[in-house]
Amino acid sequence: CTTESGAMIAMSGNMNITTSTHKKGSGGLLKALKRRVAGESLVLNHFEPEGSAGELWLGTTLAAQSLMELAKWAFGLPRPELVVAPPASFAYPSGHTAMILVFVGLLASFLLPGVNARRHQLILSCSAVLIMLVAAARLYLTVHWLSDIIGGLLLGGFMLALFYLIALRKPFRRVHPLPLLAATTLAWAVNIALFVVPDFAALLARYQLLPAT
Repeated sequence: CTTESGAMIAMSGNMNITTSTHKKGSGGLLKALKRRVAGESLVLNHFEPEGSAGELWLGTTLAAQSLMELAKWAFGLPRPELVVAPPASFAYPSGHTAMILVFVGLLASFLLPGVNARRHQLILSCSAVLIMLVAAARLYLTVHWLSDIIGGLLLGGFMLALFYLIALRKPFRRVHPLPLLAATTLAWAVNIALFVVPDFAALLARYQLLPAT
């Protein structure tokens, strides 16, 4: 954000302020002199939020994970006993559903400010489809009740609302969308390669339906 010297935004306590005679990346002394002739300020202040997107992402994710584990322990609801080896943790709320909502919601929040407005609908639509696919997969694998999925969505939505409340009070620096998307995709691919592919057969066997009795 660039404003004339003395702007009220300078009263914000979470802004880095630098001063120059021209806007960053454009103009120079000649444009500054033109502004002065027009009765405007000779110098400009440049304001950048101090908040780090990484700090907000990590903090929100860890808080969501902790709250989800606490909720599972507090409710203590068992999972459906329909597969060979269901996960050992309690059922409610669905952790996968809650965390994919938080993860994808945060990713979209960091991507949207850095891309053209015409692509916002595409990003939001892809995010919604991915979240619904993960939620549906937990039901398909018969390791959750429908109420667990709803609970996971509510918990994830609550954490995103909390994130937006914090972000509005403490703006974060804009993130470049392409490096962020590339890093996220790479991390996801590495995770699948290390933890899913080697044990895929064993994981598949765990989710086999029990024979009907």
